[in-house]
Amino acid sequence: MGVTSIWMNINNPCNEVIFVGIIPPLQEIAVYCSAWSKSRLYHMLLVLFTVLSVIGALFVLPIAAMVAFLLFKRNNVMYGNFSNGDFRAILNKMINDMYGGAYGASTARKTTGALSKYEALEVLGLGAGATPEQITSAYHRLMKFAHPDKGGSAYFAQKLNQARDALLGDD
Repeated sequence: MGVTSIWMNINNPCNEVIFVGIIPPLQEIAVYCSAWSKSRLYHMLLVLFTVLSVIGALFVLPIAAMVAFLLFKRNNVMYGNFSNGDFRAILNKMINDMYGGAYGASTARKTTGALSKYEALEVLGLGAGATPEQITSAYHRLMKFAHPDKGGSAYFAQKLNQARDALLGDD
């Protein structure tokens, strides 16, 4: 009676088991198992590659795209593409309305009615000697970002309309 030894081949990527001994049927089984293991390994690698590709497409690529977008467009995202004066004018007007005029001006808060000329100029971020062209330009520049259809605030859009009407008149 012969003894069959089992040897693990670590140089073979499949780590196939090779039967060394006298019994020929075991060698045929070893060859069959070796071919099955190689095709199984290739199939598993294909499945792994496919799964990793799907994960990359679903999670990694959108995150990388968002990081790139934020790096290249960080000023537009943070300030809504407003100039520094526009952003400050809107913020001052909002704080002024919230605190009843106690911030930056001593006038009482108006709940209804038209804006005064000073308030209208403050909303548009303009100085006292603004021309009608400057008023219209400031109105259009701010309304591009404050319009409710563009994701802006209906309150700011209403204040911009009131400011324009107060300075140019109801045409």
